[in-house]
Amino acid sequence: AGLIEILALMMELNNDDNIQKNAPEMRYVNLAVRIISESYSEKLRISDIADRVGINRSYLSNLFKQEMGVSPQEFLINFRLEKAAKLLKETHDTAGNIAAAVGYTDALAFSKAFKQKYGLSPRNFRNSDTGSLS
Repeated sequence: AGLIEILALMMELNNDDNIQKNAPEMRYVNLAVRIISESYSEKLRISDIADRVGINRSYLSNLFKQEMGVSPQEFLINFRLEKAAKLLKETHDTAGNIAAAVGYTDALAFSKAFKQKYGLSPRNFRNSDTGSLS
């Protein structure tokens, strides 16, 4: 899912009924999403996110999967790759610089993850006519 779909899902999950039923759980998940969106470019481990949220890592992972349909790690990877795709289309920065900007310290690992998600290398993605970033 793209960032817009994820945000729409979060808004849907935050309707009044769900807030009443799952208020603490949704607060944890929302806080984790906010931490990811603000810190994705840094070295970020799921245990660090859980510590910042104030719950243990496995509880965060379970809540995240239940509420978002993906693990926090998958969410973080997808978030980073979507940011990278946007940067590839909107800037002339090198793939290596973009990898670093979205939190990858290893350009090869970035390229492999990017190709797995989009079916194209970062360079080929940039040069493609792909309008959709999902």
